[in-house]
Amino acid sequence: MEVELVRIKEELLASIDEYFQDSLRTYARTFLEDKLEEGTHFGLLTVFHYRMFGGEGERIYQAAAAIELFVLSCDMFDDIQDQDAPSKPWMQVPQPLAINVALGFMVLGHQCMGNSSLDHERIQLLSDQVDRLLLKSINGQMMDLQNDVADPDGYTNMITMKSASILVMACMAGVILATGAWNETVANYATEMGLGAQLYNDYRNMLRWHESSDILSDRRTLPILLMSEELEKAQLVSSEGSNPLALYLSEHENTEEIVTLLDQTGVRTYIEVLLKGHYYQCLELFDSLSPPIPIREHFIKYFVQPKS
Repeated sequence: MEVELVRIKEELLASIDEYFQDSLRTYARTFLEDKLEEGTHFGLLTVFHYRMFGGEGERIYQAAAAIELFVLSCDMFDDIQDQDAPSKPWMQVPQPLAINVALGFMVLGHQCMGNSSLDHERIQLLSDQVDRLLLKSINGQMMDLQNDVADPDGYTNMITMKSASILVMACMAGVILATGAWNETVANYATEMGLGAQLYNDYRNMLRWHESSDILSDRRTLPILLMSEELEKAQLVSSEGSNPLALYLSEHENTEEIVTLLDQTGVRTYIEVLLKGHYYQCLELFDSLSPPIPIREHFIKYFVQPKS
């Protein structure tokens, strides 16, 4: 994977240097370097699926760079809207500048995508699907911003739109450029990947409430919904219409207390069962494509290691 990581980074930096000027270039490189510290998971999924479906050549790294730019742009807008990532470099500059760089990344992503193949029909199909999936994610983000998730089904619908669609986009970019067609099986297991990843992140953020704003801002993630329901059932909080979990934590600051409560109520076990369900469903769908053993092992090692 080291070669792929280097090539994606090279394409990202080369594109920024070619199309951005002066301070826009400076800010963009700074923000990109921060993103690269987290890895290029999405771009790697694009390259992986391109090779898996028989794609050859170096232009795929342009597509991988495009996907990373789309994801970075969405992440920046998400942080600006939520105001919950003060350590990020784009949160430490005037907001109008950060927004402009995020817009630049989105447009630059389309520029890179247009350079990712000589087959214009495949580029058009890819462009159409990327736009559709980005719009789906934006619709999910609107649901998240309005915080109108009321139950587990609503949560699943929201993260399917907001988060899972981005994983589908990354995987399908490689598939479309390699085959010229949409693959529903890939889209389905990518959705399972996205659901599992977001649920894991939301669960982890609930446990790190001193570092995450999810609880204090009354975000309705599934783990928070489940914990709030259990708190009310046990009559550990009594303020109707308030933020039950935030109210409880204001009086119980010890981390061990919430962990104990997770075990006592069965919330931890339920979340772990859901995570394993997404993992095994993803693998079952992936295996239905009859991939060679090395490809399957690569997929598990780098992209779908089980979380609990």
